Amino acid sequence: MSSEISTIDERSASTGVAEADRNKAYPRMASGIVFGIVAAIAFGTNPLFAKPLYSLGFSVDSVLLLRFLPATILMGFIAKFRCRTLRVTKYELLWSVIAGIFFCLSSLTLFMSYRDIDVGVAATLLFVYPVIVAVISGVIFRETIPLRVFIALSLSIGGVALLCRSSGEARITWRGVLLSLSAAVFYSGYLIWIARSPARKMVPEKLTFYALLTCLIFYFLRLKCGLAMEGAFSAQACYNIVGLSLISAALSLACASEALQRSGAMVTSVLGALEPLTAVFFGWMVFHESITAKIMTGIMLILLAVVVVACNPPQYMHPKNGKHLS
Repeated sequence: MSSEISTIDERSASTGVAEADRNKAYPRMASGIVFGIVAAIAFGTNPLFAKPLYSLGFSVDSVLLLRFLPATILMGFIAKFRCRTLRVTKYELLWSVIAGIFFCLSSLTLFMSYRDIDVGVAATLLFVYPVIVAVISGVIFRETIPLRVFIALSLSIGGVALLCRSSGEARITWRGVLLSLSAAVFYSGYLIWIARSPARKMVPEKLTFYALLTCLIFYFLRLKCGLAMEGAFSAQACYNIVGLSLISAALSLACASEALQRSGAMVTSVLGALEPLTAVFFGWMVFHESITAKIMTGIMLILLAVVVVACNPPQYMHPKNGKHLS
């Protein structure tokens, strides 16, 4: 009898501990969702601050240099706080530089596309990267491609087709479409690299910091060490620079990092659907871009495709394989 009572007490104690752990996890998950929403919306404001800078004479490289500067500094503080040291081996530095090059090219082509295509459409086309990664993983690395990936691919192709056939209703050019899709391909390359190369063994914060530092150096050199900076630093320009650097870059990066830590990659990826929706909203409200039934249908098809993939995330979306570089 005493042994039975002891067993019951042990089960009750373990049940109580499990219940306490769940009660602690709920607030953490909820706060992670909030951070994920803020990160997605903040990243979606990229064109809100970038396009006015273009009209003030700033080049794409100049805008991106101003964007990556505070993001790199912030990520350096985060990495230092969580890892206590920023020291890496020469091989880890090389892996981070390669990851950074992929992201540099992704950012460059995305921001170039803002000049040739409506910003909402550009942000949506970038968001097909989970589907691209899933397809590349199956074709090149011989992974089994599940049915959901074929469904997502079909939805994405249908969405892109609808957007491209809306050229008479919105500012859409083939050059802009190709630039946006190139940004998605380069970002997919970044994700595949950190998932399958030795970079996957690095601490995510360090990897992200050195990748961002690579981007900063890349644009600094493209601007001839800053001597080729373009644009007049007026009050309006400073307002947009502050918004681009602090909200679109620093805030989105910090919140994305917290969201991944608290709620995981799958939830953060699904919440990322707010990024293109935010860009669509600001494109309509601020830049008076067209929103037709055909455009909205194309956007929703692409977002649905991403949700189909993200609800059962493959290896590249695991938080240990890196962070979403916003």
